[in-house]
Amino acid sequence: MNFIKIVIVSIIVIVQLVGNLLNAQVDSTELKRFKERRLTRRVLQNALDYNSISYKIDAKINTGEKSYNLNIIFRNAKDSVIWINANHNTGIPVARFLIDKDSTRFLNRIDNKYLLSTNDELKNLLNYDLDFEMIQSIFTAGLLNPEPEKDPVQVFSRYNVYRIDSCYVMQNIKKKKLERLTKKNKIDEYFLHQVTINEQFIITGLKVEDNVNLQKIEIFYKDYTELENGKMFPQTIEIIARNEKGTTTINLELKKIKVDQDDLDYPFKVPEKYTAIDLRKTEEN
Repeated sequence: MNFIKIVIVSIIVIVQLVGNLLNAQVDSTELKRFKERRLTRRVLQNALDYNSISYKIDAKINTGEKSYNLNIIFRNAKDSVIWINANHNTGIPVARFLIDKDSTRFLNRIDNKYLLSTNDELKNLLNYDLDFEMIQSIFTAGLLNPEPEKDPVQVFSRYNVYRIDSCYVMQNIKKKKLERLTKKNKIDEYFLHQVTINEQFIITGLKVEDNVNLQKIEIFYKDYTELENGKMFPQTIEIIARNEKGTTTINLELKKIKVDQDDLDYPFKVPEKYTAIDLRKTEEN
């Protein structure tokens, strides 16, 4: 797999599944008990409140066979547009993305190619669901709502809350049912979505485990720091993505985090010498 493909697949893998797997046992911690609705509200109250956010990333991608270091700039106008620019750590331009709720625009700056596509086209042709809300939640440490058209308090009221060590865990399957399915070796019969929350009601981990398609992702948010607006935000994001082809690990070190800049822009222009990417050929390869 060539370098540019590694970058594309890594970003797509991030947005397909999400998570944090905990195999610990429930203990007798003194954490205050919370019902699902109240816990969800506290998490939403502590979530980053912003109109726009930008930061730089030192990224390390390891596929097991190869590893790459990238310098990335991430910009997001909330609920509107996401802009990602990636360079190799030697300064060589690699890729640029401009994603909104309906479309994805992409520059392959190594091979001088571009893609202008609706998100529905990408999903139908490549089976890659670039869901805008999902990408936004992952890169802003937000509460990933599996049903974005619905109120998250309503959605997560159907989840189950457990206390593990010094954390709360919300998941869509009851713990005993999960243990029963695992014991009976019926792990291919469930789809698990799990959120880990610390004592300050800040998200520290996310997990999605799709055993039907043999895909799992764990995401860990670490090293929280207080921003100018008083909200807490992680300085480190660790991602572990697994499927039948292997494991990809991604470590993101965030710096120069800025919220609500007045002069933030999202430049995207296709150079004349670039040629269009044929999605059907990509699917065949």
